[in-house]
Amino acid sequence: MHPAPAVRPSQLGLVLMALGALLFLSSGGALVALLLAARAPGPDTLSQVSGRVKSIERMAVPQSERDLRIVIEQAGSDYEMMLQGVDRLPVRDWPLESVVAGDRVVVWYVPDPQARARGTLWQLYRGRQRVVQLEDVAAMVSGRVRRAVPWGAFGLVAGATLFAAGRIRWKRAAVQS
Repeated sequence: MHPAPAVRPSQLGLVLMALGALLFLSSGGALVALLLAARAPGPDTLSQVSGRVKSIERMAVPQSERDLRIVIEQAGSDYEMMLQGVDRLPVRDWPLESVVAGDRVVVWYVPDPQARARGTLWQLYRGRQRVVQLEDVAAMVSGRVRRAVPWGAFGLVAGATLFAAGRIRWKRAAVQS
């Protein structure tokens, strides 16, 4: 058996710099994506569907709040909308539990890029009754983002620190050789 080759300080420095750069860039990208997602969608990005509720269910998600899945039938087509963390929404004119299969509703949603008949629910009316309000969903999403931003900032700092430590180690190894 041959002993494992020793890791040279310059190699360790390069590995630390690569890991630091990767962590820094991925944390920065995640922060940008989170901040873009935190805003309420503009009227030009929302789609509307009105029809009868085919099914509505609150699904328990492990280690999370419940999600809402609602299927609406309009002109023979089914539209499936999802909303995460519905337990955080305030009750408006009518509670979400009051919406049942067969009710006529109007839903505003952001379509999924792969399938227009699926998307994220942002507002729900049953007749003139507000059930889910756009501003409430926007506040809930921005609250999630506010809780995630410190982790993204930590990733940026940790990535920069790893990169700097690797650079120092690499330069010292270069000077010593």
